[in-house]
Amino acid sequence: MGGERRPATALLSMMYSSMNGFPHAAALVGSAGVPVAEFTKPAVDWFLPSVIGEILKAEAPTIDNGEYPGREPCACWSRPSRRGSARAATWR
Repeated sequence: MGGERRPATALLSMMYSSMNGFPHAAALVGSAGVPVAEFTKPAVDWFLPSVIGEILKAEAPTIDNGEYPGREPCACWSRPSRRGSARAATWR
């Protein structure tokens, strides 16, 4: 895998992303009157293993094949005009 530190760093990166998402999710459920402690049960018991775990398993072979999600331009960006304009793409 290229040294022991790389997998550890990659796992820390995933952990930090998850931990940064948790306060946002807590604010959303809190604004709906749902106690955050109540929200953690489906988040930990269902969402993380069933959704995130399955996405990771499904995407790993794609990435191993050199196909990276998001490499192609998004359809939500307009293309330059046919007149050969060099203007930058704009958000629709």
